[in-house]
Amino acid sequence: MLSTNSITLFDDVRTYADFKGVSFTGYKKTDVIFQLIENMKRGKVEDSCHWCAELIAAGHYEDLWETIFLYFSKNIHLGNPKMILYLEMRYEYFKNILNSGKFLTELHLRNNESIRKLFAEAISILTVSSKTHSYEPVKVNRDDDFLFDNMSNKLKANNTSYAYPIMKTDDSKELHIAANEFSYHVSTSKDTMLACYWIEWVLEFDVVCRKKKLPCVTEHRKFVKVDCKYRNDPIWIIWASLLYYTEKMDNPAIGKIMDALLSIFSSRYNTNVCKKRRFLLYFAVDIITKPVNMNIEVISDKAVVRNVMDRIDTIYKEIIKTQIVPKPNYLIDGALPSNFNTSVAKLDILNNNS
Repeated sequence: MLSTNSITLFDDVRTYADFKGVSFTGYKKTDVIFQLIENMKRGKVEDSCHWCAELIAAGHYEDLWETIFLYFSKNIHLGNPKMILYLEMRYEYFKNILNSGKFLTELHLRNNESIRKLFAEAISILTVSSKTHSYEPVKVNRDDDFLFDNMSNKLKANNTSYAYPIMKTDDSKELHIAANEFSYHVSTSKDTMLACYWIEWVLEFDVVCRKKKLPCVTEHRKFVKVDCKYRNDPIWIIWASLLYYTEKMDNPAIGKIMDALLSIFSSRYNTNVCKKRRFLLYFAVDIITKPVNMNIEVISDKAVVRNVMDRIDTIYKEIIKTQIVPKPNYLIDGALPSNFNTSVAKLDILNNNS
């Protein structure tokens, strides 16, 4: 639904292409994302929502969701483990609005009150949430860590049976050692650092193989619901292990969290997002190797969240002051934006053929 306050409705003449690399007000997109993350870290709810609105007004929803998932998985994770269920739910709600057919472009979503409140709520909850230690990527040395003599120092599993339940016939044999070591650490040693090392090993080994044009693939598994050309990526061997050993735990609550992590990791997936989303994998390791407090409330301060949602339009009133509005006679002169004309033309064709 659209806001009833016309002051907050965007009527900017710029297209999505005009916002490439910048926010609505003209800040660098990377700087805005940095400010959003820093303000969430510092617990500044209104400032966080302001930087979020800068991205929304410019249509940068994909970047915004990636930032939300990154921030949660890197900085919160075990500090609020059930929040991933909330984030998955809100992401699905967003996609339903996006795919409803009511909007010609993603830019039109910025005038939707439900969208504004969705992100205000999500950002507020993330900002006030309790946090825990921040993950950092585990280092893998491409020059040394793929040589067998050097790998031997990392091999801790007492046998090669840990990967047997997850390996398939067409999985590259080069992945067996990594799959076995990873499975050993998530199931037996509970060594999260070494488990995460083997995640990074698989990611880096994939990069090396692609550069050398060497095959390194996994057999397609039913749980991998991504574009066909990405269904054989090596990272799915890690997910196969995570899902198998989660099921062995027979803990429905942990199972739901793992399913939510897989759903988010798989969304709009391509090979390049693996490293961006590595901390989702780190969190997945933690929930099956460490104690998880399921009693932590997802929303730690409901009053703050409710207050921000009620006042979110004040932020958009400030941002909208910088918009570039159409000339008063642009409708008379037929100067509608070209992308709008194209979209309307397509709708006319559909209506005429229906």
